[in-house]
Amino acid sequence: MKKILLSQLALLLILASCSEKGVEPPLAYPTHTTKIHGKVILENQTEHSNALIYISGINRGVSSDSSGNYTLIFTEADSTYTGTYDLIYYLNDYDSLNTKIYLEKGKVKLDTLDVDKDGKIAPIELKQLLRVEGWTDKSEYKIGDKMTFTVRFTNVSDKKVEIKRPGYYFPVNLYNDLKLYPYSLSNSDLMGADWGKDLLPGEYHQDIISYRIPEGDIIDNIKRPLLPGEYLIITSIVINNRLPDYDDVFRRYVRFEWYKIARGKSPKYDYNPNKYIFPHIQIIE
Repeated sequence: MKKILLSQLALLLILASCSEKGVEPPLAYPTHTTKIHGKVILENQTEHSNALIYISGINRGVSSDSSGNYTLIFTEADSTYTGTYDLIYYLNDYDSLNTKIYLEKGKVKLDTLDVDKDGKIAPIELKQLLRVEGWTDKSEYKIGDKMTFTVRFTNVSDKKVEIKRPGYYFPVNLYNDLKLYPYSLSNSDLMGADWGKDLLPGEYHQDIISYRIPEGDIIDNIKRPLLPGEYLIITSIVINNRLPDYDDVFRRYVRFEWYKIARGKSPKYDYNPNKYIFPHIQIIE
């Protein structure tokens, strides 16, 4: 008890001394912040952009930059949020991880859960599941030319990975503007059976298919000519059962909101969080 009284007396003397000398007493360390920082490290990569950091329950996200850094900022509009929220770290071809933050009226509580006293989250390392790469037989094509596209999915993890395409087989698209629908080279059979395959560690699956470069397509009864320019070749794949705990809100965010996020050095025309290596071609006259 004497020690406690002496400590309190010493503190009062220090505060009184500061007041007499016109010196402000030391400020208390902040307990909340509206900005937190972190870093995502992607296995087998030297450039770490394109990871989605998604705030579950608030339906908002940011992307990592080329160094893997990210910043989450909360505003007055978030003042309705209080409680524990998950941050989901996600790329299509990587294992996902979660960290937790605690909000009080839209402000992050420091030194709580996975946020330290300085508003930082420890670096997160995501493990790669699939290496996805594709290539074409040429880099330039004219309308009517035959293009042969090869895509390979390699399991680079230490566990079995099930890949699938739901309802149709091998859709291939040309992208040149994320605000527009892609040009489809394949005739999808949406009533078709799901296709799937288990890849053991080190195994790969490869598809090869040829298409004629079309004059264009029709979307909502409107003809769209395929104009000269640069296009990214894309095909879709799903790693089955990898997001069993994430609801449709997250899936819709990835599908419809991701491409709007400003991010670091990422593949041009990229349409979702990934480290796929797909070819760019030129359509020439």
